Amino acid sequence: MPNPLVSVYILAYNSEKYLDRSLQSLISQTYTNLEILVIINGKSNDNTLRLAESYQLKDNRVCVLTNESDDTSISGGRKFALDNINGIYFTDLDHDDVLPNDAIQTLVEIAIIEKADIVAGKCLFCEDKNIDCAIEQQEYKQQSFSRVEYIEHSIISHDWMMHGKLYASTLYKNNKIIISAGLYSSEDILIHYQLCSFARMVVEIKRITYFFIKNQLSSSHNQKLSD
Repeated sequence: MPNPLVSVYILAYNSEKYLDRSLQSLISQTYTNLEILVIINGKSNDNTLRLAESYQLKDNRVCVLTNESDDTSISGGRKFALDNINGIYFTDLDHDDVLPNDAIQTLVEIAIIEKADIVAGKCLFCEDKNIDCAIEQQEYKQQSFSRVEYIEHSIISHDWMMHGKLYASTLYKNNKIIISAGLYSSEDILIHYQLCSFARMVVEIKRITYFFIKNQLSSSHNQKLSD
């Protein structure tokens, strides 16, 4: 089976408390052909940059980039990240969330076998202390959609975040995706539906591919409060 490069980006801002755990979940992935982009998105008040650079020194898949544009909002950070990806596919990870160890491998295998432009896994919302108890997976199922079918399905099922999904990079690089400046929430919804509008096929899998950690401020909220 092909082994395409997958880009994963993390927007890091005042992320010292959680970034180590998030990066560990990436370097521990069973799928190893990764480009891990840590985007320093604004001037942090902690050791975020030093921590990110320490990972860059010990794992050559990690690349630390600084968003030096005038827009260090969450949407500005996403645009900077997407403009710098080199992978055939890409996905994202918030600085305070984690991925199951087989998440990227599962998504990539389906993308290749089904020739899908987007593979949508499931996010599991869990307590910080209970991440490990959520690893047991449910019965494996998948469903294929055209772009119109999937957009309708995702609206009905409220599955509009980019988390837990794998996208073909050509969806972004070959199309005029508009990313509004200055947004600190819901920016991924706007990007997601634009990407979907250019997809030939989307496959949804009933597998957990993302752990969304509750009971903490999100990266977007942290940054907005501090700016």
